[in-house]
Amino acid sequence: METALLIFTVLLIEFIYEPISVIRNNQIIKTSYGIFNNYVKEFIEKKFFIYILFIIFSILLIIIIKGFLYSYIHWSLSFLFSFIILFYCLRSNEFNEKINDLKFIIQNKKEIEDDSIINLLGINIRFSNPSNNLFQKISENLFFSSTRNIFSVIFWFLLLGPGGALGYKLLDYLVFTNDLRVDKKSKDNLKEILALVEFFPIRLSSLAFATVGNFEHALNTWKKFNPTNKNLHESNIELINKIGSSSAQLESNYNDEDILEKISYIQTLIARSLLAWLSITLLLILGGFFN
Repeated sequence: METALLIFTVLLIEFIYEPISVIRNNQIIKTSYGIFNNYVKEFIEKKFFIYILFIIFSILLIIIIKGFLYSYIHWSLSFLFSFIILFYCLRSNEFNEKINDLKFIIQNKKEIEDDSIINLLGINIRFSNPSNNLFQKISENLFFSSTRNIFSVIFWFLLLGPGGALGYKLLDYLVFTNDLRVDKKSKDNLKEILALVEFFPIRLSSLAFATVGNFEHALNTWKKFNPTNKNLHESNIELINKIGSSSAQLESNYNDEDILEKISYIQTLIARSLLAWLSITLLLILGGFFN
């Protein structure tokens, strides 16, 4: 039951403690990578291998520390350590708050000045440099953004514990960050790995959206899905956004007048999907699949 207790506790504390984003500063990752890079760059020339080794080393380190705390000190310290890692990676309420901020901006006809809104709700849009209809593109991308901040984190936490959640967050950071100078070739290779890592969470999230939304409409869209981009990473994004929109029965194009209503409905659909994930997770834990 430790896994369930950790997830529910993190979600509860995050809901209660609103200024959580101050704790989740990516500078921690940047500094950690800088220290790691200084040690290994003399032995490894290719940056891509350094990035991968950094992720693998971080996962193994988390697993070792957790095992040491549990076996040789006390289970409560192991629980606290796992809690801190998951607390840092899982961003459910922060994601929801940024959606509320976005709705406030749209309602008051303002421009987005807070970079954290784009970083949480549409960071892949930022890299595609949209020329217009930014609000609409962000709203259409909320389904994929929910997997980055919620569902993929939970999925890898269930499989590999806190090391899995942190490993996913590090990979996601290296793909989308502007803080580090990641060369294009390395970033493309990292995207291919991220696409594989997100493959199952994306599809499970799509199924959750379909289940809590309009299942028949979403299922028909899924059957007819033919990605416009054969790149797996872009295909994943297109799939989750299309299934999500179909589950909510959103039109591909809609006017600014009803965009607030659309975003609110998407917000509700994501919340329902999270409840579905938590319910299934609890059943799997009670069934003995997880601790």
